[in-house]
Amino acid sequence: MDIVQRCYSDLETKGDVLWFNLSLPTEMKRLHFDIMYRQHRISVEIDQHKLRLTSRPQDISPITVGFSGRIKALASGDTLEFELNPDSNTKHHEPYRPEHR
Repeated sequence: MDIVQRCYSDLETKGDVLWFNLSLPTEMKRLHFDIMYRQHRISVEIDQHKLRLTSRPQDISPITVGFSGRIKALASGDTLEFELNPDSNTKHHEPYRPEHR
């Protein structure tokens, strides 16, 4: 399972942010796994439409999570959702900037 997590979620820490750089193949409908990051026990759910992160309730400080140039705080006991856009299968490390048309 570790290889599946690494391959499709491409987790990395950069600065104080836990980044998700998804590359879920269209054939894979859903991926679910748990991780531990800075004492947070996080349930990670990925499907073709969203990335959902749920931190189990504990008495600890929030963490910062990033996906596709968007950064959000995840507090203990909370759930965050990131909607996937058509470009979500590409890796983003810089802030997302929409194209001007």
